[in-house]
Amino acid sequence: YPIKKQLLYEAFQILMSMNRRIQLYEKKISKLEQKYLELKMVDHCKLVLISNYHWSEDKAHHYIEKIAMEQNKTKFLVAKELLEEFQA
Repeated sequence: YPIKKQLLYEAFQILMSMNRRIQLYEKKISKLEQKYLELKMVDHCKLVLISNYHWSEDKAHHYIEKIAMEQNKTKFLVAKELLEEFQA
C-alpha cells in the first residue's frame, strides 16, 4: 500500500520531537544522578566526622558548610578532600 508523503512527514516529525524529549530527560537523569552521588559523598563524610570526632550530624554538616564557604568550594569537593585526609 502506498503511503502518503504528508503522513510519512508527520510521523517523522513526531519521532524527531520524541527524540528531543528523550535526550532532554536523559540529561535531567544524568544531572540528578550526579547530584545524588555528590550528596552521598557528603553524607559519607559526615558519618566519618561523626564517628571520628563524636560530633552530632548538625555539627558535622555545619563544619563541612563552613569550610566550603571559607574556601569558596562546593560541599562535594570539601567532603572529598576530608575523606582523602582520613584515608591517608
